[in-house]
Amino acid sequence: MGDGHYFINDSGLVIDKPLRIVGDENDPAHVVLEMSGEMVWKSCGGWMEGITIRRPRISTGVTPNSEILRLEGRVDMFHCVFDNRGSSGNCVSVRSGGVGRWERASINGASRDKHGLLIEKDAKLELLDVSMAERVLSLFMICGLIVLIHFLLFSAASQIMMGSVYPATGSPQ
Repeated sequence: MGDGHYFINDSGLVIDKPLRIVGDENDPAHVVLEMSGEMVWKSCGGWMEGITIRRPRISTGVTPNSEILRLEGRVDMFHCVFDNRGSSGNCVSVRSGGVGRWERASINGASRDKHGLLIEKDAKLELLDVSMAERVLSLFMICGLIVLIHFLLFSAASQIMMGSVYPATGSPQ
């Protein structure tokens, strides 16, 4: 995708075929998808690189309870930004059966009683150098299994947590 803002005013975008979305790998702020609804990734494969997905800045009030990304299939990504500020839902959720390897991603915009990243049972996600900002206690909820976290940075009120998390069964698969 070329530099610019792309507006998706539909209530939802369903991706059910393998798809590659490539923006600017050096600066995801150059390629911005402004979504009123949510992206539901159902495909068994896909790739996103160098894009920002956020709520439209021109909207007034809080958008309905929806996520920026709901992963039900598999998508790997590099250097992407998800910003759900202005919505009352989770920013990103990885549903049961969802799989991915995400590197240098940024997740922002947890709302009250919701999460920046919600991972359900039987989801598998590898996070490398992923940052999450705002409301540390509500940002990251794991209901299932994280395959491996190499580096995870929370930034709010100077609180930082780094580490590796492995499943109870041992090394990642």
